[in-house]
Amino acid sequence: MSLPHLNPLNIPEIIALVGRYTKERQEVDLWGPSKTHTKELFSLTLVSKTWHAALIPVLWESYNGNKMIRVPNDVITKYSPHFRTIINFKHSGPLTCTKVKKIEIGYNNIPEAWLLQQPLPRLTAVSWQGSSRMWGSTMELDLSEPSDDKENEIPGNDPDTPTIRLSMLPTNLSSLELHQCSISNMPSFLQLLTRFSKLSRLSLAVSADWESLISIDEEYLTPTPLLIAVKHLHLDFTKHSGNGALSIISHCPHLEKLKIVGSWVSLKRFYRRTPFYKFSPSLRDLDIDSIGFYDQHNVYNGPDGDDLATLIHDLTGAKMPETGKLRSIRVKLAGFNSNSSDAISMHGENLESLELELANIQKISGGKNNGLNNLEEDQENLIFEGIRNILTKSSRLKYLSIRHDYYRAQGCGDQAKLLFRDPWPCSNKLQELDISLPPSRDSKERVMDDIQADYEDDHGGPCIWRAESKIRLENSLENLIFENVRQMPQLWRLKLNKVRIFKIKSYEKKPEFIS
Repeated sequence: MSLPHLNPLNIPEIIALVGRYTKERQEVDLWGPSKTHTKELFSLTLVSKTWHAALIPVLWESYNGNKMIRVPNDVITKYSPHFRTIINFKHSGPLTCTKVKKIEIGYNNIPEAWLLQQPLPRLTAVSWQGSSRMWGSTMELDLSEPSDDKENEIPGNDPDTPTIRLSMLPTNLSSLELHQCSISNMPSFLQLLTRFSKLSRLSLAVSADWESLISIDEEYLTPTPLLIAVKHLHLDFTKHSGNGALSIISHCPHLEKLKIVGSWVSLKRFYRRTPFYKFSPSLRDLDIDSIGFYDQHNVYNGPDGDDLATLIHDLTGAKMPETGKLRSIRVKLAGFNSNSSDAISMHGENLESLELELANIQKISGGKNNGLNNLEEDQENLIFEGIRNILTKSSRLKYLSIRHDYYRAQGCGDQAKLLFRDPWPCSNKLQELDISLPPSRDSKERVMDDIQADYEDDHGGPCIWRAESKIRLENSLENLIFENVRQMPQLWRLKLNKVRIFKIKSYEKKPEFIS
């Protein structure tokens, strides 16, 4: 079903977008001319007074990225039964969104909150933003039970405190995201979550009294309530997050994926020593972005306190022989020490995917900060020896990414050679490799020579690696890297300093596509 004069594509593919782009446009105007790509902002002259609509990003080419679809209210009402996804939606007419699967609600979007009380049998994902600004005051999530008074059933009746009532969400919800909102009673919040028996993904960036979840006897007692269905947990810590926020992990006994992100806060503030390994033995995928934890920006070789290394130990149960079976680790670091390396390498025997990214490393030994370009040589050696320590214990890796992208005027080529001094135990199994190392100031962009592998393809001919464009990398380091690549018969995707290297088989005229 289509509307040729409005949309050459099917109505079910339309995604409603309103507040996001209008807000961006207003903020850009405050600082002068807009530098935002035309695909990311609508032309204000074409914006409808009641509704803004755009196609999903892959369909923008149909409109050259500079127009939007203007759909009248009666058309929205007529075709609302076909909508699948609604984002920051505003509409003055009736709706019948029986097929909608996902709703993202803006901080002041009462019409969307009203939509949640309609029959939505297929709704499985809800995202709510409780504040207009990251550092502003946050709206409180409504934890009350449904009322018999129908007038009070509409969430956000009070225009000064627009919110949603958690108890009114459909019980078949599988994904819930709460951002920039506050939760007054964490035990009640978790108890309400237990009614969603299919809730497998939970993302929280909230202000709350997390310590109310922590019992004096937590080390010996199983915490209640338990979120049995939650397998994917995303915790985003800001200055509004309360102390002890990591305690919620203890309430997710079947957790498989965990992501922790800090936004310029102290890790010690949120970290409270609890035996996490007793409650998450099924954890297989760990993702920690510690760049935003300002107390984790040191490069040194010494004992740790309650820092990142200790956190990894406790989260993964690395000290327990019956646990520690992580398959994937992704860590963004703004600091490094030998204990961090040891905490990750303890899982090397089972790791299949490893991503290490270092950025914004500033401090040097003794706490002195001389800026981004002044890491000492022994600190660089410590970093690469630590990474090498992880690789020497990881024999099952299929995906490896090492990105050392902070700006270094002199580069780190000499220290980076430590990584490639000896063949890696995972060379025979590695399938994807992404390496990004800051080149020296003297390095120039150049055309890299084709590299012939030491193995043959399935037709008995030689395999050739060829760069898609010029690359900036020291010759000596490049040679070391390819000495290792030549011995990786399973490798099919390669990227060096953000340049893709294609693998060309003997019977092909063109290289394989490598994204």
